[in-house]
Amino acid sequence: MEQLRTRFPDTLVLGFDPEDAAGKVKASYSSRLAEAEDDLGVCCGFLDHVRGRPADETELSALRDALEEVRLAGAEL
Repeated sequence: MEQLRTRFPDTLVLGFDPEDAAGKVKASYSSRLAEAEDDLGVCCGFLDHVRGRPADETELSALRDALEEVRLAGAEL
């Protein structure tokens, strides 16, 4: 950004707007997180957000198992 400002001193922001993204409107991460129905939804929403794709069946199964282990461990306390 500093290199751009040396050539274009009045530059405030540099944005990236890919041509193929014009019709794609995604909700913000926080709004999608607020819509999650349960812990699994939060986990899957995070994976989708950071990787750009939803969890597959193997990942869903692993997440379900991990969440169940956490619930059981919490119940023992």
